[in-house]
Amino acid sequence: MRILFPIAVMFMVFTSFTCSKNLTDYYPDPATNGVAIFSDQGFNLMTCLLDNQGWKTRDRYSYAFPPTSFEVNLSTDNSDPIADTLHIRWFGALTNSNGNSDEVELVLPVHKSFKAVELSGLQGQRIELKGPAGYVNVVIASSGQRLRGTGRVYFNRFHFEQGGVSQNLMAGLFDADLGTIKIKSGRFDHELDARVVNIP
Repeated sequence: MRILFPIAVMFMVFTSFTCSKNLTDYYPDPATNGVAIFSDQGFNLMTCLLDNQGWKTRDRYSYAFPPTSFEVNLSTDNSDPIADTLHIRWFGALTNSNGNSDEVELVLPVHKSFKAVELSGLQGQRIELKGPAGYVNVVIASSGQRLRGTGRVYFNRFHFEQGGVSQNLMAGLFDADLGTIKIKSGRFDHELDARVVNIP
């Protein structure tokens, strides 16, 4: 019995890591090399051209244990006394690299005490990311670069309902000017699992 117990535990751990499912669907855009087609079906990815090189979020995997690994995170910052900010952060890397430690982040100004139930109100909005409460951040892990600049985002679809029965989705387009580096052809399409929305 003492021998069987650790074997059973090892088997459970092994199967939990090996029984995984890739929840990301990537369909390359035949017209723009390095990015995915624009979609709004919950394909769970963001792609763009970062300095004319393809950049893609890491794949979303569902595991029995540990929990699902996500490619996107939404949160708010209420440290400013005048306005809050909404942060949409993606994790990934250039498609020709092996890493997943880069970050691309959109920061949008929102009113104080912004709630998750208000995210759906962003659908159809075109927002300029320009100013102290609106900007784009990029972290390139391989070179240690941390860049900030201006940008634009369009939310083609945005639906989030806590405990709702319909599919929660965020999809849209963006670009950014980081000075020496530009982001072009940015497009994102995510099913919004409640675990990626860290907003009250």
